[in-house]
Amino acid sequence: MAITNYNAETYEEIINEGFTIVDFYGEKCGPCEYLSDVLDELIFEMPFLDIIKVNTTVEHDMAEKHNIRGVPMVHFYKDGKLVQDQSGSMSLPQIKEIISKIMY
Repeated sequence: MAITNYNAETYEEIINEGFTIVDFYGEKCGPCEYLSDVLDELIFEMPFLDIIKVNTTVEHDMAEKHNIRGVPMVHFYKDGKLVQDQSGSMSLPQIKEIISKIMY
């Protein structure tokens, strides 16, 4: 349970088990950098989470597959199913509220 960078070989395996957050971001995106800091705080407070970061500047095919048209875009998966997505940056309390609605 940690923050990992996208890896095509392990992506499906990770999102299919439990609760996973996927952060689609761009390299020169101010809101993406803010969200990255928020996710660092989140994993510190909730170390049982899996967070996958997908750099859409590099991973064009992955962004296209998930119909990512703008960043940041966050997908919330539970047992392999996309249960919510959120575009734009979010604060720590906003993310925690989404997590609590999905998990509990």
